Amino acid sequence: MHKILPQTQGDFVAIKVIDKLTELDFEIIAPLLVAEIEEYHKIALFVEMEDFHGWTTGALWADTKFDLQHHKDFSRIAIVGDQKWEEWMATLAKPFTAAAVRYFDVHERDAALRWSSGGRIG
Repeated sequence: MHKILPQTQGDFVAIKVIDKLTELDFEIIAPLLVAEIEEYHKIALFVEMEDFHGWTTGALWADTKFDLQHHKDFSRIAIVGDQKWEEWMATLAKPFTAAAVRYFDVHERDAALRWSSGGRIG
């Protein structure tokens, strides 16, 4: 499940993912990201993970294809979570994107919003 957060504005997209990210979630999120990329050319992304248990198989494949297509279209990606594997995931993502990628613990959520939005939010 996902939620588009109210901090989303302009070239900044903020998303919360809860439990598992499904292919249906990705079918909703991807067009939003693509529209913002088309308008701004590069966007910043904030992803907050709450009780996150990964992706369904279809969503993982859709996410992988999206990442390969848009690896140069992000300026910053903040990943907020509370699990060690989520931190590892952020580290593993770095070689596959031109964006600056940082992991923040859930207690650093405001700092993650500030950093990923370039200081405009948080």
